[in-house]
Amino acid sequence: MAGWLTLVVGYGAFWFALALAVNARALSSATNALVLVGAWLVLVVVVPAVAQLGVSGLYPVPSRVALVGATREASLEAQKRGSEVLSAYFEDHPELAPKGAKAEGYWPTALAVQDEAARATAPVVAAFQSQLERQQDALGVLRFLSPALAFQQALQDVAGTGGSRHEHFLRQVDHFHTTWREALLPRVFSGATLGAAEHARLPRFAYVEQPGTDIVPQVALGLLALVLPTLLALGLGLAWLGRPRIA
Repeated sequence: MAGWLTLVVGYGAFWFALALAVNARALSSATNALVLVGAWLVLVVVVPAVAQLGVSGLYPVPSRVALVGATREASLEAQKRGSEVLSAYFEDHPELAPKGAKAEGYWPTALAVQDEAARATAPVVAAFQSQLERQQDALGVLRFLSPALAFQQALQDVAGTGGSRHEHFLRQVDHFHTTWREALLPRVFSGATLGAAEHARLPRFAYVEQPGTDIVPQVALGLLALVLPTLLALGLGLAWLGRPRIA
């Protein structure tokens, strides 16, 4: 709440300072209104839209449809080579290979196929994530071009809907997924049953909130991107107010 209030006050202060600077020029009321509306249009609509389009064009993200298609294609290809994929999986994970018997059945093969499909699509997923990170970094720099853009990004960080918290969540999900597989895979390949006691000992997902040490610097940058143009507009307004006028 403190961060939200600070950002709202800072954003409002920028527009008050800009209005002071425009009115200090001693132009007509109609001209002042036109200048302020034009500034609002440029800073709130044009600059954020151009920044978003420019970042998307500079760091294009691979198509999600292509990602889904590549995943499906890799899965189908791995399914056609089910027994071969399962054998290769045991070569990579000899600790999971059954002792004295060959593992058969739907689930061992399905898990091996999933692993092979994930390996085949890993470059596409990595490229997708890399481009998203580059877009976020570029928008973080471009926030200094528009107080509206800085205000929006800072509010997302305060509300927990920004990209950094999403990445923080995904890292924990990936870690839990790895822990979950490590707990269940040996039982799947050995054919062991899962009783109530074993089920109670299975890992549980518990989200750990993003630490404040990660949030405060992000919000501080957004606030700095608001303070700098505010001080500039305020300084110009005070300077123009102090000029003598000839009637």
